[in-house]
Amino acid sequence: HTSTMDAFSAGCPVVTLPTDFLSGRCTQGFLREMGLGELVATDLDDYIEKALWVGMDLAYRAKIVAIIQAKTPGLAKDTRSVEAWGGMLSDIVRGLPPPP
Repeated sequence: HTSTMDAFSAGCPVVTLPTDFLSGRCTQGFLREMGLGELVATDLDDYIEKALWVGMDLAYRAKIVAIIQAKTPGLAKDTRSVEAWGGMLSDIVRGLPPPP
């Protein structure tokens, strides 16, 4: 997710294809939080289609860049995920089961 935040900080659009691992889902969360869920692909063909769309449609790309530039600073300041992880780890230490 560090690479994604670097790209966002530079105003670069990112298309993602989430995996089953946390590291493969961070970009999905960032995009959805910014209202850019349309850049989250469902499979490899969808990923290619979205990447071409962002790369070739200059008006759409400009719109996406403006959104990324406006919303990236808020992502870096959002502590909700850190607080949720802290709560979950505290529950584990206390022997409580993780949430479903």
